[in-house]
Formats: sequence, C-alpha cells, structure tokens
Amino acid sequence: MAEREGYRGLRMRWVWLVGGLVGCGLAQGGVVTPDVVDGAVTPDASIREDAQPRDASQDQLPPDASVMSCDPNKPFDPTIGVVEINTASQNESLRTFGNGLGAMFSSNRVGFGGFDLFITSRATTSSPYLAAANAGSFLNTAYDETAPTLTDDGLSLYFDRKVGTFQIYQAKRVSTSDTFGVGALVPFIGGGGATNDFGPFVSRDGARIYFTSDRKPNVGDFDIYRADVGASGYFQMPVRLTELSLKGSASAVPVLTADELTMYFASTRPDPQAKGSYDVWRATRATKNDPFGALVVVPELSTGAIDFPSSISNDGCTILLTSDRAGGQLEIYSATRPK
Repeated sequence: MAEREGYRGLRMRWVWLVGGLVGCGLAQGGVVTPDVVDGAVTPDASIREDAQPRDASQDQLPPDASVMSCDPNKPFDPTIGVVEINTASQNESLRTFGNGLGAMFSSNRVGFGGFDLFITSRATTSSPYLAAANAGSFLNTAYDETAPTLTDDGLSLYFDRKVGTFQIYQAKRVSTSDTFGVGALVPFIGGGGATNDFGPFVSRDGARIYFTSDRKPNVGDFDIYRADVGASGYFQMPVRLTELSLKGSASAVPVLTADELTMYFASTRPDPQAKGSYDVWRATRATKNDPFGALVVVPELSTGAIDFPSSISNDGCTILLTSDRAGGQLEIYSATRPK
C-alpha cells in the first residue's frame, strides 16, 4: 500500500489503496487558459474565471421523472463512455441534480490547479451534456476540489478539498442564477485535518449527508458515515454505517437513489462475483432510518479496474460511474437498465 502522503486528487486517493502511484498531470493554476484536446480548443476555454453556464436544474420537471421506467430486477446494459465530458485529462464524479438536467463534475483539465469543479447542463435527460465551464475561483483553488454533490434546489453544494488531508466543504448561493460563494469547512463533519473525509453525498432535502472517512475507530481501510442535520441547523456528529463495514476492506463513495432506500458504493470486499480492485456494490433498506442490508456486488458495472458510482437518475434507471478501466485514465461512464 502506498504512503498516504503520496496520493493527490481523487486519482491518488484510490491508487494508494490498490497499489502504485500514477501522476495526475496537474494543470497550472491562475487564470483559466485554453484547454487543448487533440489540437482543438474546447468550448469552455475562454470563459471568465467566475462564469457559470445556465443552470437547467430547476426547469420544469419532466412528468415521468419520479416514475420507474425500467425493470429494477434486470441488470444494467453495458456501460458507455460519456464522450462529451471525457477529455485527455482526468474526469470524475459527474453528478446530476434537480431534474437531472444540471450537473457538476471534477477534472484536472486546465484551471486553477489540480482538480477543479466544473458545471454543465443538457436540454433533456437523453441529450448530450453541453460544454463544461470551470465553476470559478470562489470554489476552485490551487488545491484539489472533487466529488461535488448538490441539494435538489441547487442552492447548497458540498465537495471535498485536499489541504494536507481531504476535508468536506460547503458553498451556498441565493438562487440558481447566482454563482456559489466561497467554500467553507462543514462544522462537525471534518476530523480537524487529522482524518481523510471525502466523497460526500447530500440528500435531496439537505437533511442528511453521507461520506467516506478513515477516522478512528475504523473497521475497513475506509468506512461510510452519515450525519443528520439537528435542531441547531448544523450537522450532528457523524455515525459510521457499521452494516457496510468489513474488516480489511474499504467501503467508499456512497451514492443513493432519490428515496434513499438504495445505496451504490465502491468496495474492495471479496465476493465470488467481484472483479477485483474497487467494485460497485448495492445495498437496500426499507426506510431511511433502517440499516442497509442485502449487500450485493453489481458485476455488470465492475471491471477489475477502479470502478465507483457517481450519480443515479431520478427514476433509478441510469447510473453514472467513474472508472480507470481504459488504461488508467479516469473517465465517466453511463449504464441504463432496460425496460
């Protein structure tokens, strides 16, 4: 296992766990400069550093957004790359929010340094994503910012930043037409820099946050935690989801369905159908306050490379993944269950 000091950005976060260390090809900090891919300048190359594209997340919700339009008992169809997001740089954690038309992700394409947060949108849930824009200097720094997750109203953003260790930050805005303010550490969540806390996933109403941590006492290499908003309006002390922990294995990067009854996460735990490295797993429960059970590996989403979930659609039929299956390059993939 590589030393913790050696990992950098989300790519490094996983690599030191599974062995080996791959450089990130970090971009220069400062003003956004053209992102050249295969000799062409991408459409987001000339944006202002505080610019954000139109936020489509609050457009009228499609009538069938909350209706299961697939067979939940069928396996996902083969994964396909999200080619309009994937570039020659590392791209990870594409997460939709609201009605599924707005999305954010992180990438080490040219920006403010390391991994930055980017924002994009699309016309319909079956349309390609539009050109991505850097989320700006209020959110991005010379450090690594990764794993964006937003509340359903698009007003509260959570993400992780690596300043020595990974810690979870929050940024807010008054309306979806505004830019986000400066990110601040989330009270009571972080371990004061003594632990790595990353991969946050916030519930649609903002009342709960799930995340990954190596805080003590830990059972696995990484465990999944949950924190609920208390009467004070702040998150209460996090509680480890013990039912997801396994000694000697890692459980990380939780992603939940809209009703929070199904969780997808990445794990190194053994199983006859596991492919090795980080596989995608699924767990279910009856209510939001019940422990998760029925843990199963999702073999059609796992490859033997690093595979972890990023987002699940409102109807639970389409999942977004991040994987380095294509020769060690972090890229974003999509898979849909058939009807």
